[in-house]
Amino acid sequence: MLAIVIASCVAMMWPEIRDARRRQGKPPTPPETARKAAGETHNAAGKTHHPQTLEGVLTAQLMSGEITAAQYRTSVASLAARDDERHPLQVPPDGVPPEAI
Repeated sequence: MLAIVIASCVAMMWPEIRDARRRQGKPPTPPETARKAAGETHNAAGKTHHPQTLEGVLTAQLMSGEITAAQYRTSVASLAARDDERHPLQVPPDGVPPEAI
């Protein structure tokens, strides 16, 4: 039980720990490691695949250290707000239950 509590605490504090290490002058990530962290993959023909969605790009940037967790959360929140404007949730009207139709 204690191990679960400790693991939970570390998981919650991990973004802060990572940012603190970055501020202390941690050496930059080697290019190959950065590409792997950014979500690039290679198929059998050797072609590189990049993230296809904006969410994927943001996640890749977060994983490679290009943006902070706070910047990621802000960007994803603005994406959600934009999606809500473009595709609002349509709630069915009250009255006739779907089973009665």
